Amino acid sequence: MAEDAARRGQAVYDRWADYGVLYRAVDRATRSVRERGAAALGVDAGDAVLDLGCGPGGSLPLLADAVGADGTVIAVDYSAGMARRAADRAAAHPPAAVVRGDAGRLPLREDAVDAAFASLALSAMPAIGDVLDEVERVVRPGGRLVVVDGRVPDGALGSALEGAYRRLVNFRNPDVLAVLRRRFDAVTVVESFDAGLGVVARAGVE
Repeated sequence: MAEDAARRGQAVYDRWADYGVLYRAVDRATRSVRERGAAALGVDAGDAVLDLGCGPGGSLPLLADAVGADGTVIAVDYSAGMARRAADRAAAHPPAAVVRGDAGRLPLREDAVDAAFASLALSAMPAIGDVLDEVERVVRPGGRLVVVDGRVPDGALGSALEGAYRRLVNFRNPDVLAVLRRRFDAVTVVESFDAGLGVVARAGVE
């Protein structure tokens, strides 16, 4: 079931990768909250950061600035179309490199990065548990995971939105904050937005 959802997600995002105008609009609309999420990573110059489910690479400039010329940003997305778009963006930010891969089976060694960042990504992933297993494997002890994500409201409106979002962007509508709190001992809500439906959250990785 999860594999079917993953394949569908790849196809959905491969199609959306052709709509550059749409993603530029999304980048502009979400930039400020992604900036605050990137700041919450607390990385230093020279650190290595994983951009999980990077999409067309909108967060790469923010993460590349955070780690500086001596750092590394590894961006991963399972959509070939999105990975191509992100690679174009990464070319202008040398600390960044893009890999096409499954977030539930990351092509990285253990303890490869100091922190991980997931912006509007976990809510579209069908097997979050597997993804968080991989985060714990590849983020060094004492590192951090910062998530920018959201859910739809309860009730009839939320049900309608969930159905539409699922068709459009493979949205799974998990309560991402609750998932993080079940997995990690130290989870901090950096800020909430969209009337509490959206959240910037930081989890400590032991």
